[in-house]
Amino acid sequence: MENNLPKDNDQEIEEKPISNRYFYIAAGIIIILMLGVFFGAGYIFSIAKTDRVDYNNFVFTKSDDLWHTQWQGVDKILYALSFRNNPYDVENVPIIGKLNTTFNDRKIIHVTFDPLADKEEFKYIVLAESELLLNLIRALDRNITIGCITNASDACANVPVVTCDDQTKSVIYLKSDGPTQILLNNTCITLQGEDKELIKPVERILYQWYKIIR
Repeated sequence: MENNLPKDNDQEIEEKPISNRYFYIAAGIIIILMLGVFFGAGYIFSIAKTDRVDYNNFVFTKSDDLWHTQWQGVDKILYALSFRNNPYDVENVPIIGKLNTTFNDRKIIHVTFDPLADKEEFKYIVLAESELLLNLIRALDRNITIGCITNASDACANVPVVTCDDQTKSVIYLKSDGPTQILLNNTCITLQGEDKELIKPVERILYQWYKIIR
């Protein structure tokens, strides 16, 4: 009997740290799971938040990679607007220079571009031009003509040559080049950005004309 007692005591002493070890492991797993749920929910919530933004009393919701909102024109018609960037994405696009007041007084705006841009640049010029024209004509009720800064291509053989040097016209020049910015020069607005960045100054000026960005 005496010889067995020390063995039982030794077994007891050995079992306690094993029991504590499993307790700490189980507690650690629970804490990790709780942190995962907490931060996972926060991450999901942050993604959900980006699907809607509020800006100057306009609500933008995102679907199909576009930001959608509604805008009421002077004709009291409610227009559905879609943009690739929400106002927060483009509000810091720099605007440099000053326009002559005659820019808005003229009935026609001439939108011009470089037809000799390379294929990749031209893709984004067309995209930027289509968005600009759609908004100018449909919602902002402006008359538009298309021009080119040179007629040295078949695409511009039957359109007028229009550049920022022509002070008798109100001109918007879409320029696929960096840096991303808006240049105002008397009666010409140059919307400038390299490749897909060209969309940002286009949408920045549209937001201003819609009085969404003030």
